[in-house]
Amino acid sequence: MGTGVNSCLYDGTAITEGRPSLGFWLGDEGGGGYLGKTLVRNYFHEEMPADIRQQFAETYQPVLGEVLENAYKKPFPNSYFASYSRFLSDRLDHPYCRQLVQNGFSLFFDRYVVKYTDSHRYPVHFTGSVAYYFQDILQSVATEKNLQLGCVLKNPIEGLTAYHQNKG
Repeated sequence: MGTGVNSCLYDGTAITEGRPSLGFWLGDEGGGGYLGKTLVRNYFHEEMPADIRQQFAETYQPVLGEVLENAYKKPFPNSYFASYSRFLSDRLDHPYCRQLVQNGFSLFFDRYVVKYTDSHRYPVHFTGSVAYYFQDILQSVATEKNLQLGCVLKNPIEGLTAYHQNKG
């Protein structure tokens, strides 16, 4: 759970189930691109509290044409929109920002995790900056869904290093 999301059920030896990642435009619920895209959309649709809208405007001076160009004409729109998730991270004490992140994580769990066979029996592990920096909210939503949060690593290399150290 970083710029985007994906998931699988791993039994310790092999992947036994998987859910398709529909990418930035059709999925990635809970990922940084999704959170940023939702935030920007809410800004332009005036669907956020006035104080947050003003802070967003002061921070980014968003111009619709530039946002649309980054969304549809430039490469890596997921990374572009994910950059807005920092705004949320800096304002988690505001109910709107916290709720936006919670809603994204709730959708992630509903679409990508609870559909796995016996999902409630296994810890759910995460790798990625969004999971890492928002892990208190991730924990809260996992608890609401009766899921057990496992390891949360900022970078995949941490897990790969540990795996290969334990194997050798």
